This record gives sequence, structure tokens and C-alpha cells, in this order.
Amino acid sequence: MSDSALANIFCRFFELVWANGEEIEAAQRVRYEVYCREFGFEKEEDCPGGLETDTYDSQSIHCIVRHRASGQVAGCVRVVHTLSDDAVAELPIERYCGHGLEHPRLHPARLPREQICEISRLAIPMAFRRRVGEARSPVGDVNTLLFEPEEYRTYPLLATALFFAADSVVALTGLKHVFAMMQPPLARRLARQGIHFHQIGPVIDYHGPRAPYYVHADYALCAIESSLRPLQNAVHDALERQHATLEAHLPAATGPSHDPTLRLPTGLHAHLGMGDGAGVGEATPDHGGDRRPGRRRRQSSVDPDPSRDRALPVG
Repeated sequence: MSDSALANIFCRFFELVWANGEEIEAAQRVRYEVYCREFGFEKEEDCPGGLETDTYDSQSIHCIVRHRASGQVAGCVRVVHTLSDDAVAELPIERYCGHGLEHPRLHPARLPREQICEISRLAIPMAFRRRVGEARSPVGDVNTLLFEPEEYRTYPLLATALFFAADSVVALTGLKHVFAMMQPPLARRLARQGIHFHQIGPVIDYHGPRAPYYVHADYALCAIESSLRPLQNAVHDALERQHATLEAHLPAATGPSHDPTLRLPTGLHAHLGMGDGAGVGEATPDHGGDRRPGRRRRQSSVDPDPSRDRALPVG
């Protein structure tokens, strides 16, 4: 199956939604089922009404993946930003994991507050996680329901699509410096797909063993596997179409929109192991019409067999 065909199948069964109102509540209900009832990361008694919420929800942009046939939410993610009227507002990573942020430069406190954000609360319900024995992970593949066999081929793409959604939110709102708390195996999986986060501190106990990671928005997807470009384009296109009608709910963009000609800040390339950064952000995209920078890579590392896929929790 071609890369574009797999992306088309994914989009036939799922849709990306820039969440608002009831859709945010649906995401909070998924978080309750996954983070509270299934894994015990949060206490059920602290989540009245079956909704897992916190003070950062009002400081976030939320996205969901919706299963078209059933209407069920198949996954959710949020991008936490600083408040437009309170640029010193903390990110969750600063409040709960600040003691683990050890990098001398890649630290939220040392970057422009209006440009920092955090990928958080990524979760996929058990019904859409297939891999047997994967019940220990809130983002992965476990037991099946009665879905079409063709749909199973797209299940490993759910977590990747949510990361692409978060990246599109960052791009469309002009944010630049992206943080996340995740388990190292997930960071390694993303790296194999060409999504390179830089670990900026040790593994600590926060919703299980996790480490703080950083990526600059202008670099996040420039090396993704060519096999993933059609999916990334489809996710970005879907959210871009919704963006104009939801601008009232977004933080004020404080810099230029995601510009593929931009280079990383001086000195950042060395910290990310990228040499002097020559040519970063200027390479030819892997597929025609792609708006994002990219370098041609080997063919697909995405295995459509869900039994071999793995993904782990974020935020």
C-alpha cells in the first residue's frame, strides 16, 4: 500500500478537530477514562462528572481525533501556552517537573515567554489501542472492537497524527519553543519516524517514568519519514481549514507564522546535535505541495501492522 493510500484510509475513518466547547469536554472525558480509571495517574474523586480537568485547560488549545462511523473520540491532545494577558503564566512542566529541567539554555524560563508551549494530555481510549499486552500504556494499541479490518492498519497512526495536530497548532499560532514530558521509549519511536525531541533533563517519576524534552517548531518535522508526509499534510490541511473560524479562542500570535525559510536560533544547532545548522529549514520537501521543511529520507519505517506498534503517554 502506498504512503498516500494509507493516509487516505486514515482520513476516511478518522477526522481531526480543533476542539471547542463540547469537543473539549469530550476530550476531558477520554482523559478521565485513560488517566484516572485505567491508569490511576489522577484520582477519580478529583474528577467530578467523569471529566479530567485542570487549570491548564483554559490555557490550552485542544485537538481531538474523531472516529467518523461511531462519533467516538479516538484520541486527544492539547497545547498549553502562556496567557496573552499573563506572559509569566507557568507551563505544567515548570510547575510539576521544574526540578528536572537541567539544560542551561533550553529552559522555559530562559526563552521568550510568549513563544513557549507544551504538548500535554495526549491520550487514546482503550477501544482504539489494539496491541495485546499494551494495556500498561495510555497511548498504544490494545484490544479490538468490531471495526473494519482496513481500519486496524491505521491504528498505529493515531498517536502520530495527534503529534502532527499539536505541531500544526504550534505552526498556525506562531509559537516556537515546544516542551513535553514523555517516556524515553516514545521519544525513540518518534525519532525513528524523524520527529526529533531533545532530552533536557533526567527521567523522573511523573505519571510514570518520564523525562523533559524540547524541540524548536521550525525543526520539529523537517526530517520526518517521507512515508508520513501525506498524513502530516492531511492533518495540517484539516486544522488549517478550521483555524480561521476559531481565531477568537487562540493566543495572540507574537511572531511570524511558521516560516520554512527560518533557521534555528544561533547556538541552538549545537545543542541539538545538528552541527552549524547550514541549510536547516531550506531543504526540498519530500512531497510536492508540502508547506513544511523536510529532507529526503529512506522509505517508510511505519509498519501498518498494529501488533508491532508502540506508543507511550505524554503529559
